[in-house]
Amino acid sequence: MRQFLAFLLGAGLAAPLFAQNESDILRYSQTEVFGTLRNIGMGGTAGAVGADLSSGFSNPAGLGLYRRGDVGFHWGFTGATTRTNYGDLTQRGSNSNAPVSNAGLAITYPSIHPDWPFVTLAVAYQKRAEFHQQITFDGASIGGSLLDVFLDQAQGFYPASFNAFQANPAWESYLLDPDPTDPACETCYVSAMDEAGGARASKRIDRTGTHAETAISFAANFRHRLYFGGSVGLPRVTFSEQTRHEETPLTDTIALTGWSYSELLDIEGSGVNLRLGAIWAAADWMRVGVNYATRSRLSFRDGFSTRVNSAFNDGTSYEFSSPLTQFEYIIYTPARLSAQAVFVMGKAGLVTAEYERTDYGQGELRAAAFAGPTAYDYAAENETAAAIYTVSHAARMGAEFRIARNHRLRLGAGMAPSPYSLAADVQTDATRYHGSIGWSYRSETWYAGFSYLMTVWEEDLYLWGLNTLPPAALYRQNGQFTLGVGARL
Repeated sequence: MRQFLAFLLGAGLAAPLFAQNESDILRYSQTEVFGTLRNIGMGGTAGAVGADLSSGFSNPAGLGLYRRGDVGFHWGFTGATTRTNYGDLTQRGSNSNAPVSNAGLAITYPSIHPDWPFVTLAVAYQKRAEFHQQITFDGASIGGSLLDVFLDQAQGFYPASFNAFQANPAWESYLLDPDPTDPACETCYVSAMDEAGGARASKRIDRTGTHAETAISFAANFRHRLYFGGSVGLPRVTFSEQTRHEETPLTDTIALTGWSYSELLDIEGSGVNLRLGAIWAAADWMRVGVNYATRSRLSFRDGFSTRVNSAFNDGTSYEFSSPLTQFEYIIYTPARLSAQAVFVMGKAGLVTAEYERTDYGQGELRAAAFAGPTAYDYAAENETAAAIYTVSHAARMGAEFRIARNHRLRLGAGMAPSPYSLAADVQTDATRYHGSIGWSYRSETWYAGFSYLMTVWEEDLYLWGLNTLPPAALYRQNGQFTLGVGARL
């Protein structure tokens, strides 16, 4: 299993015919804490608190607690730092973005029916995950070469049948040649790095993109004790990854002086999901809630291409690019079930807690609609996903304290255990931890403030595309500073 993951969990190398694999399922299934000032400041625990524009994403029943309409806009600055450890070397990369965390409108209608005093309609946009990241690593000495992978792809095939993204560009750049020791074999090849004694390698990966969602929600209030709500979510995903792998021979006695392999991947997707929620006011000081989110059905289109550059000591250089190839496919992300509670301390504030269960092994890749009976079925990728992903039990806690009449101080913390099973043989701790703090000013007619949230976790990355080499350890740290303003209608 570990040898399989060497390629599919981080090398960034496309499969010979299909670029999609189970790592795509995980990328679009994991979500982060975004939303309003209140939700972020309390660490993502506003589900049972209600009367918040993030309720359509955490528990739509919370919209039933509104007594007046609400309009708000929350804008943030996110900074992502990645520290890469490989052997005795450590290097850092950073990236940033300034996304809209949440923007929405809730309209509350009073009713003449005494059992149903209020109903609320809401439309809100919220960020679900950020993909901005930079990974850089330079100057590592490795045994072998990425060309060994391309050479293995070529052996036994004529050049017309080479992998269009890897072996063929290497062949056209004179990095693969017929084997001079066996001229009778027309499908035997050697690599320009065969006598290099290893390579000095560098890698750079630049990722950008977001996972965002628009929710159209409805909620009703029954006797100020039971609240029911539902929402239709319309997620949209953009993701771009540019990867450059460079090698120079450890010896200067061969003809090759250096070569590089670049990949460009652009992804766009959109889909739909449903949420149903309920909140019960068990007492004036306690509310409990439950929320169920169905699987998201996401339709994707990928554009993928590669380029190989080579340079030789006689001054010649070559460059060859693969064709730009597009793939269409569908991903089903796993369903989510959460339980929430809030304890109200009168006018002093409140304490919140949430639990969320997600079975990442339920994620699936499928062929695009109308792809036809000969379409690739992704059976191997789905089987691998079911084996290496497991159930994650996330827990979050938060608090809000009223200071003076109009000021609120918020604190939050949480963790999401690793989504990997033991079969994945992941060497780092992929558990995500986050902590947050926030402040806001609230009057009868408007509110404004800020929140800050920090998330940390670790990942494995097979930098050099060789399953004979150990993975690098990535230590990731994402910081999110959010400003918000809104008004009661």
